Amino acid sequence: MTLHRTAAGARLQGDRSTAVFRVLLDTLARPGMVQALPPGLFPPGVAPALALPLALADLGTSFCIASDDEAEAAAQRDLVALATDARHTIPYDADIVVLGRPDPEAVGGLRSGSDELPEAAAKLAVQVEDLGSGATVVLDGPGVAAPFAVTVGAPAEFMLALCDRNERPPAGIDTWIVDRRGRVLGLPRTTRITVLDGTGTEVS
Repeated sequence: MTLHRTAAGARLQGDRSTAVFRVLLDTLARPGMVQALPPGLFPPGVAPALALPLALADLGTSFCIASDDEAEAAAQRDLVALATDARHTIPYDADIVVLGRPDPEAVGGLRSGSDELPEAAAKLAVQVEDLGSGATVVLDGPGVAAPFAVTVGAPAEFMLALCDRNERPPAGIDTWIVDRRGRVLGLPRTTRITVLDGTGTEVS
């Protein structure tokens, strides 16, 4: 399948766009709640985490896709640019960032906004293998009726790096973690995250 045909298949319009936007919105409004993207959303080979830029990016949006596989990242950048008309840029300048894996160092290079302009922060999607693995964290704060524990598909080091960027709300980075099955978990910047080790002890 050519890049243009893949981009056409990945372009989100009408009901498909509405369905993805609802998943992104609901998972951010209910931290830790897992929802699934619509089945058959993208052509084969399109990473589920690309749902974030494909649903939200447009001509006035900048985005960045980072991956250990530079050839794969370049193909994904071209696909998103063709499907949305958005502009690819470096991580710090990007409105929307997709990480091909949960890289703790990459989080430190993203915009986190400020008290005056929290909306200037980047929106982040992180691709993981399985939400049922990785670190266990306890979530609390707005949108959480009572603190609860959940596995997030990302390692403790990544979650600690995200906590560092979100320690002074309203500044911080709204984050969606997406696994290969298209399941999505949202972590808004206002959520208080406590990372646990294998014994249930808080990691600092």
